[in-house]
Amino acid sequence: MRRILLYLIVAMIMFIVGVTVNTMVNMFGWLAVEESRPLQIEFRPNALDVDGRGPNKCGHLVISITSDGDLYLNKAEMGTLKDTDQLKARLVKIFVSRTEQHVYRDSFDVWWEVPKDRQIEKTVFIKAPRSMSYGEVTDLIKVVREAGADPIGLVSY
Repeated sequence: MRRILLYLIVAMIMFIVGVTVNTMVNMFGWLAVEESRPLQIEFRPNALDVDGRGPNKCGHLVISITSDGDLYLNKAEMGTLKDTDQLKARLVKIFVSRTEQHVYRDSFDVWWEVPKDRQIEKTVFIKAPRSMSYGEVTDLIKVVREAGADPIGLVSY
């Protein structure tokens, strides 16, 4: 019984010491950290550039469909639902550029065990009007997936 009591006392002391040290590091840890400088990253234009107006800040691509069936990729006109060749070619070009320039996703699933080609930012959102038929949207999803997009999100308006 004494041995168990001794183990409990030692465990409590270790817990109190751990909490105290953790609190002190959190409160006074900034004293030990050197002043950091901002990270300088060279950004090559056209890595995320879609419409000629500069890079998309979040890196995600948004395909908007008008009620007439016109397609826009981040405000740049990309054909119609009946002719998606221009959109597909542009997406492939963007994904190749992102792969060459190592534009990775900013998320928790980017770990060392995930292959590099799966870490490239290829998120695409499709924004379609509620009045559009589901079949037309799924046809566009197939085209976008063939271009290499993953994941694909749907937004209705």
